Amino acid sequence: MRIYAYIRINPNIDDLQKEKESFISVLASFNHKIHPNRIIIELVSVDKSITIRNIFFNLINYSLEEGDFLIVKGIDCLGNSFKEILSTIILIEKKKIKLIILDYANGELKGDIKNSFIHFIEMGFFFEKLFISDQSVQKNYRLSKKVGRPEKLTNDQKQDVINKFKKGFSVYSLAKDLAVSRTVIQRVIEKSND
Repeated sequence: MRIYAYIRINPNIDDLQKEKESFISVLASFNHKIHPNRIIIELVSVDKSITIRNIFFNLINYSLEEGDFLIVKGIDCLGNSFKEILSTIILIEKKKIKLIILDYANGELKGDIKNSFIHFIEMGFFFEKLFISDQSVQKNYRLSKKVGRPEKLTNDQKQDVINKFKKGFSVYSLAKDLAVSRTVIQRVIEKSND
């Protein structure tokens, strides 16, 4: 049984060594003594997908074996969305790797603790799904919304203006009948010529 510790750190951090020492002290405060070669640090932003996080991906797929412990600082180490976090936990579970999330609990995720944690992640996943679908509906609404001044004339009125103008009605008389300015009538006529 081996123990690995993994932490994800933002690449724009000022003092990497300070962050590493802080993580080691957090591990020590939880009584986890880990060989320095098994403390894995990855410089990647939280919004990057787990598939892009090569160090974490290789750690799970090639370094860890059945019965090994994986200690992570928080759920941000497991993915960039609730869906990814859930799939990562399921992958870790399939490989029979024991998971400890320090921000959640000091012990292994098992039994009722694991069930409530997975239930919480699933709730977050469904909320995230609703939130994303709601955003796409709002985006589509924004795209279909017209901007600028509303049209003075309907399409039927515009066609009527064109037909009457061809019959010899003056711009002034058409504008007076429809209660619009002569400029509106002239634009309709110009657009019909194009």
